[in-house]
Amino acid sequence: MKEGIRMQNIDIRGISMGDLLCFVKAVECRSFTRAAEYFHLTQSTVSKKVASLEQQLDLQLFIRKKKEIVLTDAGEYLYERWKELPNTLENDLQMAHTLKHGYQNKLTVGFLNSFRTDVFLEPLLDMLKLNCPKRRIDVEYGDSRQIQELMLKGQADVVFTNYFALKGKECGSLRWKRYHACPSQVCMRKEHPLAQKETLASEDLKESRFLCIAPHVLPEYARMLSELGELGGFVPRISKHLYSAAALSMNLAQPDEVFVCDDLYREYHNSRFCFRPLPELESGYVMIWDSENPRKDIRSLIEEMAGWLEQFEEEAAGVSETDVKSSETGPAAAGTRCG
Repeated sequence: MKEGIRMQNIDIRGISMGDLLCFVKAVECRSFTRAAEYFHLTQSTVSKKVASLEQQLDLQLFIRKKKEIVLTDAGEYLYERWKELPNTLENDLQMAHTLKHGYQNKLTVGFLNSFRTDVFLEPLLDMLKLNCPKRRIDVEYGDSRQIQELMLKGQADVVFTNYFALKGKECGSLRWKRYHACPSQVCMRKEHPLAQKETLASEDLKESRFLCIAPHVLPEYARMLSELGELGGFVPRISKHLYSAAALSMNLAQPDEVFVCDDLYREYHNSRFCFRPLPELESGYVMIWDSENPRKDIRSLIEEMAGWLEQFEEEAAGVSETDVKSSETGPAAAGTRCG
């Protein structure tokens, strides 16, 4: 009869949290020495802590070579299970201290670093400061991936990012709502032939080359370009892959190059570029929050923010309609915008 695998009885009461954290960091650094530098410990101390953990678990976690450490299968499995533990512990401790004192008088907002701040962020922050004068408001900036990670790791209470990054997604306890529904914009240099048009159709872009955010950084952007190509009956030709939307405008070097954004893009009023609307591809921004946030004050504040943004949108739409009527009845119609 084939002998079965013998189950180990491990007494987890003897496992040190410090040993476990040293193991996780050693994997991330691929070195006991660099992990020791991170914790401000000696290399031998970290090595002993990992060895102690291996003894407690009755498992070899690393194969130790002269110039490197290599995970065993068991070590790789445990790292995948435990790698988020340091962030989880830190967030849980912060929340525990928050609950101890009732409410933490702070709101953390994450904002895309490629967005214009004047469209809605600055008015929103002004409203919050007026209505909540004793509340501390922290604003974090980053690219789309960093902003979403802030939300997923509980390091932000609410974040704002592109509509295309969330379009069609379900995110567990995270909820999102779209605002500023608008057509996408195509940005190009002034000498691009399409700069002569007032509005673009997808098929107009067949001969253009596209700047694209690298798929491993933001796959949603690449999917958006693929969707655009399907609408226009062509395969987008990519001239450059970049790591950030904020860098797109600085890399628009050739007359036939374009990139897709919207009127929230931070360079939208830069006279060096031409922006042309692309009505076939919808855009906007989304507000994301956690419906299971344990802080009642934050949940109430997010409801207030959502209501304010809806009212702000309605008022902005009313102003736009008035401007359109004024331009139609005025002495001269406005020209197309370049820059």
